[in-house]
Amino acid sequence: DGSTPTQQSLSYQSPIRVDRSCVLKAIAYHPSGLSSDLLEKEIKITKAACKKITLLTSPESRYAGEEGKVLVDGVRSKPFHTTGLWVGYLTSPLEAIIDMSEMQPVKQVVLSSLTDMGSYIMGIKQVEVYGSTDGQNFIRLGQRNFDAPPAKMQGKKIEDLAIDFPKTELRFVKVIARGFGALPEGHTGAGQPPFLFVDEIEIN
Repeated sequence: DGSTPTQQSLSYQSPIRVDRSCVLKAIAYHPSGLSSDLLEKEIKITKAACKKITLLTSPESRYAGEEGKVLVDGVRSKPFHTTGLWVGYLTSPLEAIIDMSEMQPVKQVVLSSLTDMGSYIMGIKQVEVYGSTDGQNFIRLGQRNFDAPPAKMQGKKIEDLAIDFPKTELRFVKVIARGFGALPEGHTGAGQPPFLFVDEIEIN
């Protein structure tokens, strides 16, 4: 329910079914009274949550994200690319197909993108969204381009990048996210290819 657990809260006994967006919080208590740090996870349930995802392009092996499963697990990551919840690409785009398992009305796709210029992570330049009823024949639903971050941008930033389009009955959604070609002039790595990191793909 979003509150901080106490020793009087319900204890974990078996897997928890999460069927709506929420903030999940947990603490481990020892009989002596000692307790762990608070574990806090934001969970967002959309039509993509826990559905089958197929990566058509290969991410960097260090940032494979369980073969893309972290993109549709409903769990939002912190702004650190080493959490294991991000999928990272260096020179190729992210291209994935999500099977929602049944026909559903879809009007929006949202990608969670990380920018961290200090770690050579530049974010997303362009997103294309396609839809299909059979997984073979896709129609283009929408496209959106995004501006490059400043060369000397400080800190880390997570952005939810939305692509809206007319409501369409679909079963399959294909997403292509392209990164920038090179780090800009004024950056210490100017001219080198930047990373592209995506966490969650939402379908609404």
